[in-house]
Amino acid sequence: MENNSHLNIKQIDSLDRDFFVTLLDSFFQNYEEDIKKLAEAFDAKNSESIHHYSHKIKGTSELVGASNLFSVLLFIEKNSTDVELCRKKFNQIPELYGSYINRIKKYLNS
Repeated sequence: MENNSHLNIKQIDSLDRDFFVTLLDSFFQNYEEDIKKLAEAFDAKNSESIHHYSHKIKGTSELVGASNLFSVLLFIEKNSTDVELCRKKFNQIPELYGSYINRIKKYLNS
């Protein structure tokens, strides 16, 4: 893979492929609902919920090697009391997630 900046290949290669696919399945099943809840927390300006959902998604992002997504969620988690600052970072998530999906598809098909 030429550019793996959104995908921690070293971490993934150390896992059993079937186990990794199981992790991915769990990540994908929960991501849409969790990101929706995080968006709702931003809309409500609820810093406690912002912290909770960013922490939850951050953990699974790290497990599946989505390092850029992890970094943004870590920032949001640490700065959750500054809702407007975190919203700017939150707005980056769809692009990072899409890039991760594309990279993981290439990786799994290699």
